[in-house]
Amino acid sequence: MNSHCSLFSSSGLLLSRRAKLLLKLLQSGLDDNYHREKFPQQFSNICLFILRDCLAEAEEDASEISTLNILGCLQRLERNGSVDVTVLKELSELWMEGTVENLCRSIPFIAQLIRDLFPHLDTMEFDAVPVRRGVYRCQQRAVRRITSFKGLPARIIQKVMEPKSVVLASEERIIFGNRELVAGEFTQLCLKTAQILQQLQDYQCNEVTSKHRRHLDKQDIGKEIRRILATEDFGRNSFDSCMKARLLSLVEFDPIFYNEPLFLMLHYDSFISLAEYLKANDAHCFQFVFEEVHMYQCDAKFHSVRSVWGPVMIDQGVEQVFQFSTSDRASFLVWLHCRGYRDGQYFQCNQPLTYKLSHLSASLQQEAEKAGAVVAKQAGATLLRDISDGGLKEIAKKIVQSSDGTTETGNCCFLINSWSTKCEIRLLYKDDTITASVGSDADIH
Repeated sequence: MNSHCSLFSSSGLLLSRRAKLLLKLLQSGLDDNYHREKFPQQFSNICLFILRDCLAEAEEDASEISTLNILGCLQRLERNGSVDVTVLKELSELWMEGTVENLCRSIPFIAQLIRDLFPHLDTMEFDAVPVRRGVYRCQQRAVRRITSFKGLPARIIQKVMEPKSVVLASEERIIFGNRELVAGEFTQLCLKTAQILQQLQDYQCNEVTSKHRRHLDKQDIGKEIRRILATEDFGRNSFDSCMKARLLSLVEFDPIFYNEPLFLMLHYDSFISLAEYLKANDAHCFQFVFEEVHMYQCDAKFHSVRSVWGPVMIDQGVEQVFQFSTSDRASFLVWLHCRGYRDGQYFQCNQPLTYKLSHLSASLQQEAEKAGAVVAKQAGATLLRDISDGGLKEIAKKIVQSSDGTTETGNCCFLINSWSTKCEIRLLYKDDTITASVGSDADIH
């Protein structure tokens, strides 16, 4: 197993804090139980926890994950398309056969899933996936969900996290300590989580004190967490569904009942992530989404794009700076849209639209270039950005009706000319329109 516990993902990125804990859990399932009669069941419990966690990380909507068994998780991961299908099929076959030998053989494949799905990322990042020569699809390295939740004010967070934050004993004491230590710390972690969720629900409902608030007995804490998470305040549009799935795992995977102290460490990691998630952040409810990059009249390769800072709400708009990486100085077309929640309502914006007009008569070409801004010209076609409040749309209709040339409509597009292998571009969404300006080392059209 040790040979499979690399601290790097398959793409060469460092692994996240959670990935390292999941790999330790996988290792412990083998080390502690291989010679026990109960190994198959105990190891199955550990793998169910891990696979649900992997699926929660990969799915845009992780709402139903807590109801799935191991094979259900593998089937959903296969449909998701974010990990190697051959790994998933191999895992499914090993689990259906179910022998102790095959369970052990599944370990490196599960470790691969963890490494693929849990890179350490501080920012929003997109990888370049080649589609054809000079054309790349932009794929997020990690799912970033958006909801109507904007975060809590600092005073509320301070209130729910104080006077005593949950601080666990050291990992060594938890793993090698007695059952009373683990049980006590797990109870305190669940109680604090329930109190935070109660406070969050109060804030969401604009209530000072929840009508459901009551003193919680030890046996009622799990029921209270489930009750709160089942309300509309924690639906997929209002609260990160991956976070919700992990809080449901907190209730289900009791480290004492399952005799696995490392569950407590992972639940604590979920608690830390919850505390971080509660902080006000415009990224909760807004996102620029890069679709494709087309290299333009150059042989350079596109590598990636990542957020440098933002998004930040500025003057009734949202601004964010991104860094584009290429193999050399380059010219490239970037296609994108943005999405988010405004006043609790979902929206998506791809304006201004881009029109690709080909083989026009001279008069129509001149008319089109008056109605739109030329983005690029290539192989008898002109890419134009609509700047005339629908004027290009009308010209496109005229082209279709007269059969004088061809027209295609696409989302917002910008032509970037970078002066080195890295450049920064500032994007602004405002008044239902996306605009771009130079941050550094480029010009833009």
